[in-house]
Amino acid sequence: MIFKNYFSYKKENLMTVIIFLLIWYVISYLINLIPDNFSKLIFFVFILNLILMLLILFVRKFGVVLIFYLIGSLFSIKMPNLEGFQLDIVPSLIIISLVFELLFFISYFIIKNRFYSKIFSLSIANATLIISLGFFVSYGFLIMNLNNLINLFFIFFSVNLVGCTLGVFIWHSFRNSKFILKLEYSNE
Repeated sequence: MIFKNYFSYKKENLMTVIIFLLIWYVISYLINLIPDNFSKLIFFVFILNLILMLLILFVRKFGVVLIFYLIGSLFSIKMPNLEGFQLDIVPSLIIISLVFELLFFISYFIIKNRFYSKIFSLSIANATLIISLGFFVSYGFLIMNLNNLINLFFIFFSVNLVGCTLGVFIWHSFRNSKFILKLEYSNE
């Protein structure tokens, strides 16, 4: 089967998600010290995608993005306020994680390369954050600011692509270390 052990979680997997969340919270706190909101948002998206790509490559289980976002939203992941988009982000994060899993499943059969399909899926899914937030603010707000949202979508996609690609490069440099191999083979 293509997705062998893709649906079974162990406590090591959940602990890995929590460790990545703790790393994310420390970095997120440092990002919030940046005074400019737009720069803060770009760094936020870049680092989030870098961490998520490393988590996806490390854990390799269905729904790891959803678990990361749900546990993270319990402790309230704060995104920078960008002209009215500061709200409860949980429904948007659930949509993003489901979009990622669906895109990954579809792109895996089209692209035939798991790294490229993960980069593509995570980049598109997290770029939809701005549009899904627009739907939850109000449909009228979304229509009135459609040009701005489309521009932000492409900016998010570009930043996501760079963050995900850097995450894959980092993963390739550390995937054969003793620590990673020990954790990977202890999970089977």
